[in-house]
Amino acid sequence: MPIPGQRYIIPALGFIQLVIKVFEVGNQPIIEFATSIYRGLIRYKLLYYKKPTLTNKELLADMKTYRRVASLTTAEKFAEYLDSVGARMAFDPELRTGSDSPLDQPLETGSKTVGNRFSILPIEGWDGQTDSNPTELTLRRWKRFGQSGAKRIAGGEAVAVRADGRANPNPLIASDETVRGLEALRVALVEENQQRYHKPDDLLIGLQLTHSGRFSRPEKGGWQSRTVHAHPVLDEKFNVAPTAILSGSDIDELILH
Repeated sequence: MPIPGQRYIIPALGFIQLVIKVFEVGNQPIIEFATSIYRGLIRYKLLYYKKPTLTNKELLADMKTYRRVASLTTAEKFAEYLDSVGARMAFDPELRTGSDSPLDQPLETGSKTVGNRFSILPIEGWDGQTDSNPTELTLRRWKRFGQSGAKRIAGGEAVAVRADGRANPNPLIASDETVRGLEALRVALVEENQQRYHKPDDLLIGLQLTHSGRFSRPEKGGWQSRTVHAHPVLDEKFNVAPTAILSGSDIDELILH
């Protein structure tokens, strides 16, 4: 089975960067430690990556044997299918609502208590300005996050760590030039939650920092990929050139960006 490629690793760079910024860790040993971890991951993948033994056609044929989740329209059908494939996954057949709902219970995370377990997952917006600041549409979306009642804004928006890692020409970017725009999104969300629910202090708000790697498309046109290794299937499928591979210094710069 092939080891997942760089699309799943590049976002880890953003996570490392986020941890460094959130906790204001500015000392060099921590940054060097994060860099060494990431380099180790890359080295491991390059050494142990193996070409899939199945052809593309065989892989697609194998995928067709699995049922689409959308076709399992009742709890009974879902349970029967899980049993047929030997999967052990317990679930509640009935959705509980109100104060008895598991999703309405507080969530302890570190030193903070989050008001409930409803989450807003990251959205890859296509409505940023050309300078990667939020637009009125972006602001409206964040206001609605606040109005929704969800207390865990687990990403909210997919925000690129730099221009060449954008998945489209109009997402947001985390930079010195956009920090006030990003702050305005958070302020709007908190104000809407305060107005409707009167308790914004139990919110947990974050951003998903991303680099789209192989699937970067920062300008109109085709892919403008940046990868950390050559992939025998995806490179051919998406016409990725050998020059798309990031060097060690490129990776270091991306981590520290």
